[in-house]
Amino acid sequence: MLNQDEREKLIETVKSILEKTGFSGDVRLVDGGIGSGEVTMVAIDSKTDSRMLIGKNGQNLDAFEHLVRLIAFRKIGRDQFANNNNFIIDIDDYRKTHSQSLLENVMRVADRVIATQRAEALSPMNA
Repeated sequence: MLNQDEREKLIETVKSILEKTGFSGDVRLVDGGIGSGEVTMVAIDSKTDSRMLIGKNGQNLDAFEHLVRLIAFRKIGRDQFANNNNFIIDIDDYRKTHSQSLLENVMRVADRVIATQRAEALSPMNA
C-alpha cells in the first residue's frame, strides 16, 4: 500500500496531468480498487466529457495511466514506488463498468457452453 506522502504525490501528479490536458475532475484514492489484491484505485470523477480521455476501448485511459505511472516513478522515486506501485486509474467508473460487463458476458457464455456442450471462443482480452 502507498504511504501518505506517496498518496499525496500520486494525487498531485494526476491532477497536474489532467489540468495540462485540458480536463478537470475530482481525484480520490480508493484502496481495494477493482478486483482482488492490494490495489489502489485512482478514481477520477470527471467534470467534463470524459470520452476523449477514455478513448476507444479504453486505449487513451491506458496511455494516461502509463504516463501517470512514469511521472509518479520520478516524483516518488523508482525504487520506493516500484515495490508498491499497484494502482490503476478509473475515470467515471469506466473500468469498473467494463469489468462487470466482461464478467457478465463470460458467465453467459459459460452457461451456454454448459447447456450445449460445445466450446465457444471469447474475443481477445488483455490481462
